[in-house]
Formats: sequence, C-alpha cells, structure tokens
Amino acid sequence: YHKEYTLPPAKLTDRISDRFFAVAPVRALLKKHMGEAQFVYWSWERRNRRTVRHLCKTYPADLVVFAGGELFKDYFLFNMQYFVRAYGKQGSKIWFNACGVDEHNSEYVTRAYRKLLKNPQICRITTRNDSETCSRLIPKAQYRFMPDPAICAADFFVVGEKESERCIGLGIMAIDELEEKRAQLLSFWDCVIKTLEKNNICYRLFCNGAPEDEAFLREVASFSAVSDARVSASPHTPQELVSQIASYDAVCAFRMHSVILAYAFEIPFVGFAWDRKISDFAKYAEAESQIVDWEQITAEQIMEKLFSFRVSFSRLG
Repeated sequence: YHKEYTLPPAKLTDRISDRFFAVAPVRALLKKHMGEAQFVYWSWERRNRRTVRHLCKTYPADLVVFAGGELFKDYFLFNMQYFVRAYGKQGSKIWFNACGVDEHNSEYVTRAYRKLLKNPQICRITTRNDSETCSRLIPKAQYRFMPDPAICAADFFVVGEKESERCIGLGIMAIDELEEKRAQLLSFWDCVIKTLEKNNICYRLFCNGAPEDEAFLREVASFSAVSDARVSASPHTPQELVSQIASYDAVCAFRMHSVILAYAFEIPFVGFAWDRKISDFAKYAEAESQIVDWEQITAEQIMEKLFSFRVSFSRLG
C-alpha cells in the first residue's frame, strides 16, 4: 500500500471534467467506509499492455475503481481491457461507478465490452444511462442506475456569494454529432440571444472549458455580435467552472455537466436534449419538464420557461 497521490493540475476538457468530478465524491465515500485505507490515483488513458502490467506490479490494490465518465465507448476499450485483465488476474476487485455508455458504439465494441464486463473480479457496476442503453452491454441483473457524480458537487466545492448582477448563463457546446447542423445551431443561439436582448434580460455566454467549446463560443459571439462583456472567461479548473455556474441565476445549456451543476446548486435550468444521457439524468432528478428539444422549441418558449422560475433578472445596460 502506498502513499496517497493526487491528480496534477490540468487544463479542463470533457474527459478531465469527468475525472475530477468523479474522483472527489468516490474518494470521500471510500474514506468514510474504509477508515485507514490508502489510495493511489492514476490516469488509465493512453497506456499500453506493458505499462499497465508495470503499474499493476508497482501499485497492487484490493479495489480498483473506475470513478465515472462516459467510459464504455470505443475510445477506451483497449486500455480498459488491459486494466481489468491485469488487476483481475492479481485478485483485485473492480468497481465501475456511474459510468456512461456511448449509444453509438459499433457491434464489435459492444460485443467486446459485453465479454469484458463478465470478468468475475468485477464486483459492482453502476451506470448513468437508462436500462435500454445499458442492456446492450450488461445483463440487467448486474448493474444499477447511478447519477453522474457531479450531482454531489455542492458537497465538495465551495463557492462564493452571487454577483449583484442577476443573469442567465447560456452554456455553449460544440457537438461532434451535430457538426452538419452547425449553421442551425448558430441560428438557434442567435434567436435566443436576440430574444433576451429584446426583453432587456441580462445574460452571459459560457462553456465548460473544452477547446472546441471555447472556439464555438467565440463563433456564436461573433455571429450574434455579442460584446466581450457578455462572454465569461473560459474555466481552466473544475473549481472555476463550478464557481462560474453557481454565480448565475438560471442556466440554459447543452453540456450535461452544466445541467447537473445547476441542479446540484439549486439553480433553475433549461437543458437542451441532444444525447440520451441528459434525458436519463432529468428522469432521475424528476426534472423532465426542464429538458427540451432544441430543434423544436422556440426562443419565446424558452423565455416562458425562464419566467416560470419566478427569478428577477437584471436588465442589460
């Protein structure tokens, strides 16, 4: 057993966002119930079979936890196979916590995960997706639904007082699956922004810190002639992202973590459905009425939802 390691500072991306939001609550849970147990944290991405074997010998473990994120996807398959087989062979128990399933996996990837997840050393599987998505990979009796760990953010991050300016945060996201609809997304945000300005309602554009999101945010700002004063600085750490979202009085966003953080800090939100994981979370949170189809809803209908929260927003000025 080894001394405790912490994850080094890193630029915030979607995967790093998943990693940091997952580690804090899982670590606290394990420490609460395992007393003096010692912990080693490692990044399991971009490792080959040889480095995993070396890691396994250097850091033997009683329990290996994949702490969360959309892990059951083609990108992670081979690395995950190396870890599960190596640590399973030495007798370690393995726990997948609130992991996401990519519904676009190929049949080959689906079969490979189905085989991998039958490893007898896997003691627990919880996922943040609904049963229909998960049942392709995992027999129903072997997993439980568990919301994304970011739902516990209010217990692990300290935020300051809200700014005096009461505004709506508009969470911009570049969506690979919707690249062919980029022009439509630009028009969608332009309608939302113009409607807010017409109603003289204070707003700010923000993103979760991924470089592609930041680039698209700048594109939206340019397309809609949004002043720099209406664009929030891109976050570089989870604390910055949490503090930023907690400062808004309402949030409209595409990114799942933006929606979950708003929920965690009891901030009214409208989430735009583009992936089933957002709808799955809303179903768990009993907030399905706050998730809308961005291609069907109008800017005026979004305003109606925002006004239904009974929040008084600052005026533009």
